Amino acid sequence: MLCLLNLRNVPRDQVLGAPAQQLMSRQTRGVLPVAKKLLTSKTLKSRHVSSRLELKRQQQKAYYDQHAKPLPPLNPKQVVRLQTDKGYKKVGVVKRPAAQPRSYIVEAGGKEYRRNRRHLLAVPEPVPVQPTSAPQQPPAANKQDGPSFSSPVPIQDTCQVSSPSRGSLEDACQISSSN
Repeated sequence: MLCLLNLRNVPRDQVLGAPAQQLMSRQTRGVLPVAKKLLTSKTLKSRHVSSRLELKRQQQKAYYDQHAKPLPPLNPKQVVRLQTDKGYKKVGVVKRPAAQPRSYIVEAGGKEYRRNRRHLLAVPEPVPVQPTSAPQQPPAANKQDGPSFSSPVPIQDTCQVSSPSRGSLEDACQISSSN
């Protein structure tokens, strides 16, 4: 705990000062000896602080942009995978770009999602087939206790027995169905 207190008292910048000084306009009292003058409140000039913060933000952006690259845009009707907690499991189709920057409206599983470009992975897969309503079966006219077949298939039995010594009767009998 004291380590964090001491760390927050260390100035990071000449203009901005220490993090504790930015928060409370003074240093906090710790175990290390500190001059009483540093423990009194002293406000910093907002013009200097805001310009210095802006400069720091620009430096951070420049360092980030050195290795960052923009993702290629997606086209409507392009197949993508949506990032979830378990990886890129959902497959969807891009419908259109969203009003927000770098965002797209994606249809997956019958629902529409708005996703940022970084959460979409373009894949060379075929367009997923949307499940339609369950196929409807015509109601059975007369219900029977046993299984019913909608289109009966005629079965022909043919038995060819040449001699009992060549094989059993079961080997010689063949059941064939005609379409």
